[in-house]
Amino acid sequence: MQLLVSAITHSGDGYRTPERSMSRQASFSAALVSCIAIPLVMYSASAVYVLPNLERATAKQCLEHDWPADKHQAHMAWCAANGYKS
Repeated sequence: MQLLVSAITHSGDGYRTPERSMSRQASFSAALVSCIAIPLVMYSASAVYVLPNLERATAKQCLEHDWPADKHQAHMAWCAANGYKS
């Protein structure tokens, strides 16, 4: 059994030991976790920081009528339909 574990196997990219194969598998697992964790952290940060700031900026824009004059009616209707004071 020990001989089987320490045997060198051949693959298309060269020779590798079972230990190297496990190391590659661990690297793949770490990369996969990173590909899931990083976007999840970014999404959470946006939910905590960006959304409240966006809400305040929208309310301010509706109160101050901060838009082009030719778009006034469309923006006033949007603010009223979405519950913002204008």
